[in-house]
Amino acid sequence: MLIVDIRARARHNILKWDNPKLGLVGEPVASWPVRLMPKSLRSTRQRRLLKRLIAARKTKGVTQTQVADMLGRPQSFVAKYEGGERRLDVIEFLDVTEALDIDPCELLAQMRRSRDL
Repeated sequence: MLIVDIRARARHNILKWDNPKLGLVGEPVASWPVRLMPKSLRSTRQRRLLKRLIAARKTKGVTQTQVADMLGRPQSFVAKYEGGERRLDVIEFLDVTEALDIDPCELLAQMRRSRDL
């Protein structure tokens, strides 16, 4: 198992193989600057994106069930991404914007321009 102990080793920029259960003391596998990228599931930007998708759906006057039918997915799929329980990958995002008849590039450009919603 690869365990990356960023907190303890970030100052040294070393990633190590480490499995205490097997008695392994890690050897460096990499030595490069480690940049921490926060998870996006519950980030401010993710919530802003979801608010925009929800607003677009409501503006079009369609329900979660109708969007799910257009996507060929269950209603819970729409409920989960709108509720922030799951992320959309790029292809799913494109499918959702197509179902809502909105321009994905314009939506992303609005996200870059706007800091709040």
